[in-house]
Amino acid sequence: MEEKMKKLVPKMSAFLMMATFGMFLFATIVSAAPIVGEIQFEGSSQLTDGAYNPAQTFASAEGLKFDDVTVKFSIGDFAGNNSATATYEDFIFDSFAGPITPLWSVGKFSFNLETLEIVTHTTDFLGLKGLGMLSADGFDDTKGAWILSLQTVSGLTGITFSAASAAPVAVPEPGTLLLLGSGMAGLALARRRSAGK
Repeated sequence: MEEKMKKLVPKMSAFLMMATFGMFLFATIVSAAPIVGEIQFEGSSQLTDGAYNPAQTFASAEGLKFDDVTVKFSIGDFAGNNSATATYEDFIFDSFAGPITPLWSVGKFSFNLETLEIVTHTTDFLGLKGLGMLSADGFDDTKGAWILSLQTVSGLTGITFSAASAAPVAVPEPGTLLLLGSGMAGLALARRRSAGK
């Protein structure tokens, strides 16, 4: 009986090691994916001074108030939000004190504006751009870019702006586990060969 056990223990050890390797090989890691896509908004706005009082001209404007903002276009993970009502935070762009958390939100998505740059500020046009973080339930927080353009059309103030995101390519976790498991199996095989000599 004792001799049978001595032969059975190495076989059981090999079986347990292979079973463990199999668990690593087929393990599924619960991990959210980055947000990928683009979303564009449209709506109306009011130019303001630094205290959110109405500004008289584009040139004297220091801030923005937003009204009636809706999704104009959406693709990627944002798809399905077309015509949805969005919430936009009013802000002062002239002396940006950021971050604005969130700058906008629609559905399960939101965007925190972390940096802001004035691209163009003339008597009839305002262009802003910034970087920040896109967030949504079920997704990893993802760095994103935001662009705004504001111009006067036939005496009315019209606004169009968009936010877009891109995500870095990550090494898939199952591939890492496969490499680890292969290394462990190779060590076990080498040990077994050296023990047999």
